Amino acid sequence: MPRVFVTHENPALNYQPAEDFGDVEFLTNQDLSPMHNSLNNEAIIENMRKSLTRFDPKNDYIVLSGSPVVTAVAFMLLRERTDTLNVLRWSNRDHVYQHILVSVKQR
Repeated sequence: MPRVFVTHENPALNYQPAEDFGDVEFLTNQDLSPMHNSLNNEAIIENMRKSLTRFDPKNDYIVLSGSPVVTAVAFMLLRERTDTLNVLRWSNRDHVYQHILVSVKQR
């Protein structure tokens, strides 16, 4: 079954509609610190890296949620593994996730 990786869990949001695309997994529920040598940042990024080793670019999806910095880190980590991502974008108008195929290929 496909998986849906949510970049940053926000307890105020309902991610249940994402389950229509697969099993939901959260990469983190913490934000990165502005401190350059933060041990917390190292732990968050390492946990994200480990979780994303299970990401199958052909079958899995990523939901952009929460901190833009956490989202950027998730994209950088995924870029190490693939050129194309299945992104799910929430539509506030239609109240559904929309699938977008995003190419992150270097030119």
